[in-house]
Amino acid sequence: MIALSFLESKALLNTKKGAALLAPALYQPTEEKVRARANAYAENPLCRVFYALEGEAPQGLCVVQPNDQSAEILILSVAKKYQGRGMGRALIAHIQNQLKIPLAAETDDEAVGFYRRCGFCVTSLGEKYPGVIRYRCILAKEA
Repeated sequence: MIALSFLESKALLNTKKGAALLAPALYQPTEEKVRARANAYAENPLCRVFYALEGEAPQGLCVVQPNDQSAEILILSVAKKYQGRGMGRALIAHIQNQLKIPLAAETDDEAVGFYRRCGFCVTSLGEKYPGVIRYRCILAKEA
C-alpha cells in the first residue's frame, strides 16, 4: 500500500492534473467535454470533490453529490499507474468516513468488480443503453 493523504477541493478540477484524472472517467472525452464537466461539478454547490494524493500530487479523484439519504459517486478515477494498488478503495473509505452516509454509484461491466471488492451491494439495472449493462452499487454507512 502506498502512503496517501486526502484533500477536498473543487479548484483542482480546472487544473491540468484534475483534467487528466477526470478524462478517463468520461465517455469519449474531448478537451471541451472535460472542461465542461469540470466546470459543471465546480459550479454545483451540492458536489464535493475529493482527491487522493501521493506526496503533493493528486493521483485519484472522486466527485460525490450528497443528498438526504446517501452520496452519489458521480466520478471515481485513479491514475493508471496507481490502479490496483488500493488508492480507489482508500479514497472510498475516506469519503465514507467524512460523509458518514451510504455511498451509491452506477457503473458498467468494467468497474463493477471494483465496487464489489470494496463491499458495495450490486444490483443489475439491465441493458440501460444498447449493448451496455449498468449496475447500481450501494455501500451502507459504517456503524
